[in-house]
Amino acid sequence: MKRKLTGLLLSAAMAISLLSGCGNDASSNKSEEGSAPKVEEETGGVESEASVEPEESADPITLEFWTISLSPTFDDYFNARFDAYTADHPNVTIKWVDMPQDAINDKLSTSAAAGNAPDVVNLNTSQALTMVGLDALVDLNAEATEEQKSIYIPGQWEACKTGDSIWAFPWYGTPAVLAYNTELLEMAGIETPPSTYEEALGMAEDFYNKTGSYLFMPNAYCNMLFLDDMDIISDDLTEVTWNNDENKALLLRYKELVDKGVLPKEGWGDWTTCLQLYETEKLGMISASAVSVNRVSDEAPDVAAKTEVAKPLVGKAGLSTNPLMNVVVPKASKHVKEAIDFANYITNDESQLLFCKEVAIFPSTTKASEDEFFKSDMDTLLGRATAMAAESNLYSADFTIGLTNGSEYISAINNAASAVITNDEDIEEIFATYEGDCKTLLEEAGAN
Repeated sequence: MKRKLTGLLLSAAMAISLLSGCGNDASSNKSEEGSAPKVEEETGGVESEASVEPEESADPITLEFWTISLSPTFDDYFNARFDAYTADHPNVTIKWVDMPQDAINDKLSTSAAAGNAPDVVNLNTSQALTMVGLDALVDLNAEATEEQKSIYIPGQWEACKTGDSIWAFPWYGTPAVLAYNTELLEMAGIETPPSTYEEALGMAEDFYNKTGSYLFMPNAYCNMLFLDDMDIISDDLTEVTWNNDENKALLLRYKELVDKGVLPKEGWGDWTTCLQLYETEKLGMISASAVSVNRVSDEAPDVAAKTEVAKPLVGKAGLSTNPLMNVVVPKASKHVKEAIDFANYITNDESQLLFCKEVAIFPSTTKASEDEFFKSDMDTLLGRATAMAAESNLYSADFTIGLTNGSEYISAINNAASAVITNDEDIEEIFATYEGDCKTLLEEAGAN
């Protein structure tokens, strides 16, 4: 049984590096009536509250909103959003708590068990699916309205999907673009860069023979499987399905080119290696975020002068990768309906577009992604990369596996491939070994 790509997402793992490391410690501070929300820093995170005197016709409630490493850098943005929300919902107080990424899951589990869970929480996709495994989240596909659900890009709306349930509103991400060296492609006689990995494989040997450089760096093996919508795990997450003839044939195609010396043997999917090879013109093109592409301008301006951007390579599923941040509503919230409304508000077109104007991220909503803001600077490499990223955002998805130990499962698959490619291990034997490891991981996940 095939685990479909749109129901899976490849770990964002520290998902948005641009927004990490910004957090401070937390405490709470209630704002004065009618004033902007205040932020007060103490050990443990950052808390902020926005309040307006509630109407007599509505009971006053407080919605507690947890985020990951967004304060104090984005205090002004969030405070303005809270003010706008409470102006329309005067009975609502927003209590904002910001904390480091490595702390949020444990604190969420602890607070839920103690009966004082937050109402809306920012999690990356892997973190969200871990909480799904603990039966801790509200099914938004069942509880949100059709209007609320309709605003998101389909592949991103299904980021945290298991079965018919969807457990998160997608928030922001970093979709990829393809940066390529125009001089190297011209030397190889390539007028237009490839658009799919299949095309790139077909060009790789001729490109190397004419330029002495690699055309592209292969993805990590499990990512290849995601992008081609190939078997990885059964839909019910109980059977290991990746050890099959089709998947082995794909890896052996790459190995043939590696053994010829026309594709890199090591560094598959490693961004640092890709960047080093590209900046020294040993690699013809790289998949990267718009801001990462701009690093080439800073670190290798001569190479940047030869660099142009295109849509990222896609596999047979027609999607590109996009690590996402999401917002979820815990089951233990005392105000589920209101929490869903606020979660939808903070991720709607207006809120996301305003956030994107503060930092180089991209929205998960269709309308915001199509805004002309992303095409406002076509004269610079960064501007063109930004415009291309906004376009690729519309056919992107976040990939991971809905297991509490999903990252270990993915690592086992990648380790099996690495053993074949770098150590010339027998593919049948090594795949069988790591298949056994994955079966153990499934048993462990089922026991949790």
